[in-house]
Amino acid sequence: MRFRRPFDINEAQVELLGDIVSKYYQDTKDKIPVPRAWLSMGDEALWERLIRVIIAMGRSAPSYRLMASPDFGCLSIGSMMDFQEKKGRIALIERTHHILAKHQIRYCSPRKNASVKARVIVDNLNDPSIFSSGEFVLIEGIRSSPDPRFYLMERVNGYGMKSASEFLTEIGYSQDYLAFDSRLKRAFSQIFDRDFDRCIRTPGDYMDFEQVFREEICPKLGITPAELDAIVFWNYGSILKGLKRSSKVPWRQSGEK
Repeated sequence: MRFRRPFDINEAQVELLGDIVSKYYQDTKDKIPVPRAWLSMGDEALWERLIRVIIAMGRSAPSYRLMASPDFGCLSIGSMMDFQEKKGRIALIERTHHILAKHQIRYCSPRKNASVKARVIVDNLNDPSIFSSGEFVLIEGIRSSPDPRFYLMERVNGYGMKSASEFLTEIGYSQDYLAFDSRLKRAFSQIFDRDFDRCIRTPGDYMDFEQVFREEICPKLGITPAELDAIVFWNYGSILKGLKRSSKVPWRQSGEK
């Protein structure tokens, strides 16, 4: 497998990350994805996760508020298929957009009748590699693919490497991926004194950075990448505040960055 080591680590940095894990692990346990959860998830639950990742792009908090709202029921497979059969695909895109805009989903302007997010959600509903004969068949394709993430990137409209990683982690398909969203990249940039946002530009870059965590850092911490992802994501604000005060991040104290 291709691997280009993109950044160096030292014991002090691993110790700093270990302190974060020790502090927040217990409080985050209920948010860590359950391994192999997908085996007991039905079509609607899998679809819910598939589109939540799209909805969350750009800003995650509104996606969770939408999922907790009764409006989220209108984005179920059954509701969307029924509406499309009666009103047509364009009308379904417009209805989907208005639901997203109502909940202030990023990139979904209430002044417009459609958005990219609404279109790709409806496109995914109508893609035979995702749905066939009324069944969610995407999982079967993932299972037969040599690389699940690249399969998702090819088949699911709106998905990139981060999105594919997030979906597979959330359904418990793999514990070995990191979803390098803005929170993780900012936190790791401070801990490892490396600009993750600037350096992770391609899927190859993504896998190289991820492999350092999977092969070197996470084994030292005694956790999986999925667990580390959840800890940093859900405690991001507190972690950043702690890093600013920490004497273990000397370049933060010098004001160099």
